Order: sequence, then structure tokens, then C-alpha cells
Amino acid sequence: MTDENLLRARLHSAIDAVAPDAGAPQRVIDRLHGERAATRPRGLAHGPAGLLRRSAPLALTLVVVAALALTVLVGRHAGGDRSQAAAPGAPAIQGAAGAPTPSAGAAGRYVWLQALDINDKANPQTGTAAVRVLDWTGALHASFVLPRASGTALTGMPQRVRGVSPDGRAAVLSDGTLIDSAGAVLGHLPEGWVFPLADVRWSEDGRHLCGVFSDRGAAGTTLTGRIAVAVTDLSGSVRTVASIVDTTGAGENDVADRVQVLACDVTSSRIVVARYVQKVLTSLPASSSTTTSGSGAAVSRPGDRATVWVVDAGAATVLTTLDGLLVNSGRSMIASADGRWLVEFPPGVEPGAPPRVVSLVDGRQRPGLGVVDVAALTGDDSLAVVRDYSAPGTSNHDAVSLVDLATGRVLWRISGVSGAVVASEPGTGSVVVGVGGVQFGDVTASGHTYLVDGVGHWRELTVPAGMGVAGPIPLTLG
Repeated sequence: MTDENLLRARLHSAIDAVAPDAGAPQRVIDRLHGERAATRPRGLAHGPAGLLRRSAPLALTLVVVAALALTVLVGRHAGGDRSQAAAPGAPAIQGAAGAPTPSAGAAGRYVWLQALDINDKANPQTGTAAVRVLDWTGALHASFVLPRASGTALTGMPQRVRGVSPDGRAAVLSDGTLIDSAGAVLGHLPEGWVFPLADVRWSEDGRHLCGVFSDRGAAGTTLTGRIAVAVTDLSGSVRTVASIVDTTGAGENDVADRVQVLACDVTSSRIVVARYVQKVLTSLPASSSTTTSGSGAAVSRPGDRATVWVVDAGAATVLTTLDGLLVNSGRSMIASADGRWLVEFPPGVEPGAPPRVVSLVDGRQRPGLGVVDVAALTGDDSLAVVRDYSAPGTSNHDAVSLVDLATGRVLWRISGVSGAVVASEPGTGSVVVGVGGVQFGDVTASGHTYLVDGVGHWRELTVPAGMGVAGPIPLTLG
């Protein structure tokens, strides 16, 4: 079975879980082909991180809509007093002079890099997934090969890292296996906690994981259902902390929905989850929820409906509900690691409306960043990794920047790239940014990985060709 057909089959299975009627999977696939040709939606990361290529293959499209979990990057201004002259075709970099300054805990926190070496594209079962773990000084901590998947429909397949704990001391794999930073098995997620049944994110303490589950009610007639939020630990014990009656998109037909954990901090008892509802038809009968194109044909309303809940895990109550949100079609919101800030991506004319950075504590909004995409917030909530877009139709090379959220000042910038993946060090302004490199099993020699601190000092890390920053597969199209 080819890579494309294999992913297509998995997409059918994933969509059947949320829209179990015979035509739903094919409607999603047909719509994706049509929308990507017509609109080329932008964005991504991703998730605890993110990845983007503007002309992503069908493999990315299928994985995206199946709602694995995320993140992309973006930036608009140049700055800094250290520049790297670019060789022909190489990215150009601007930043502060000097090497990055490690934080006090840098040697005990880790960044994961992974690659999938598929020797026979027609038979992916022959592949192996290698991992390298670096600390936040850039030094090598461990190198190993992931075990093959077991106990799921993916049994025998090479695995991917689905999520890394904020301190990098543990990770969850695609079959739910939990491993430490040396590759030793720590445990396994409880039954029902693997995609597509749930979305899962590590807690800030590195010992718990948060999961969100959706029961959407009568398929094809209503989306009124129940959202369950739960916490598990390395032993596999489960505690449900919220059960929410959800009416997002109620009464609408022909939709796809997905749920996502945006932030998980069990220590502070704060969990942020979201649900998205997306139309899956390319055209609809004229109604109050449609608009008319220049040719007079009815098209669906722009954007996906979204609801966000802030949950107090200790008291098992919902603190805040943000209802009636609209986000760019197929795009996932992101939140700060402590669950105090939310980044929304309102729908707009390509490449999209400016993102909104909103406090989930008091509702205040941070200054605008312009028409950019936000890949990640730093671990201290002070900076953002953003990506700006080249002019439509001129080039697929963009720029990625580290931006001060309070002033809009660009601290570091790399130009001439088509996407990036980001990891943020907890409690600091430091990030690891990967550009180019491996994408869904395609190993290339064009990848670069940079360690950047909170004032723009940077250096390139030594990373084998074809390896990139590990994290959730992006939830959005790019």
C-alpha cells in the first residue's frame, strides 16, 4: 500500500469515529482537494510545537484534517546586530551578537529530534524512527531508535513522537507508549486515550497528561454532545475533571468536529480545551449561514466555529467558557503553557486576519502582531515565534521571527524558509527553531535547527540531515 493510500485509509477510520455515515470520509477528502486548489489556506505548529510547508502533500492534508495533534511559524520585521551572510539558496539570519545564554536549568531539560527513515516507500513497515535528545545547552543527552507500534491498528509500523513533556524528560508515542529521555518505557496511556479517540497533552509537571474526549450525539443531525476532560499519570490511573454539555454547531448538518487540549498544568490545576466544528461540503443551499460568490454560487460561511473552556482540575469545575468564536478554516488555536493566554486566528482574506492574543484571566488583548501566523509562545509568555508570508504568487519562501509581545520588537529573524517547528523551554524566553528537514518520512538534507535565547542570541545546532524537532503533527493546513 502506498503512503498516500495508507494515510487515506487511516483518515477514513478517523472520520468514521466522529461522523459514522458512509459518505463522510470521502466528502472530507473531496472537499480538501477542492479547497486546497481554490484557497490554499495558510497557517499552522504544531502544538506544543508546529510544522509548515505551503505546498504540503496530500499526506499532510489528510493527517491535518484527521486532527492529530500541532504548530507553524511566522514573523514580519528584521532586527538585531548580528547577521549571517547567506550562501545561494540558504536562509539569511539576523539576531543579537553572541552565543545564547543557558538558563539555570538548561542542562536538565531536553529537546527531542526525530527522523523517520523509510527504506521502501511502498512498504513503510520496513522503516525505523531514530531519536536524538539534546539538552537546552545544545549538548547531546541520548540517541536511540523508537520501538515499533503495538496494540493498535498501527501494530508493526514505525512510530512517531506524538508529544514531549515540557521539561523533555518524557514523551508519548503514536501507540500511547510513554518513554523517558533515554528511551526506556515508563508506561502506557489508558485504553481510549490514543488518536483518534482523544487529544492528549503533557502537563507542565512532566508526570501527568490531560486528555479531552467528545461524544457528539446523533451523527449527521446535531452536534449537541458532551465533552469530557480527564487527567492520567504514569501509572495509568484516570481522574475525570470536567463533563461539559456542548452545543457548538448544534443543528447543523454535514460537519466534521474535533477537540484539542490547548494547555495542561496540573500543578496549578489549569486545563484549557477547545472544540472546532467545520463544514465539510464545498457548496451548500443558500441560507443564513452561507454567502454568495461573485458567480452567484452558494458557498459555506468562512471559518470554523470554536468553543474554549478553562477548567479547574482541582475543583473539577469550568472556570471560563468562550463561545461563538470563529477561526480560520482548519486552523487550531494555541495557548501559553500555563493556560493564561490564548491565540485566536480569525477568518480573513488570504493569508488571513491578524491573530489575537487574549488573556484567559481578565480578557485583555496584547498589541497586534500584523498579518502573521503565530507558531508558539515562549515558556515565560513574553515572546512569540511568528511567521510572515511572502506575496501570494511570488515565492513560497517566508520569514520566521522571535518577537517581543509587549513592544513588537523583532529579536531574531530567519528569512528564505518555507516553514518551521518550535520547542519552547519552560519558564524562559528560549526556543529551538527547526526549518526544512524531515517531513512525514521524506528525509532531506536541507534542515537547519537553531537555539535562540530570549534576547536574540543564537547558534545553529549540529543535527543529522533529515532530523527535525519532535512534537505533535500539525493540525492545520499550510
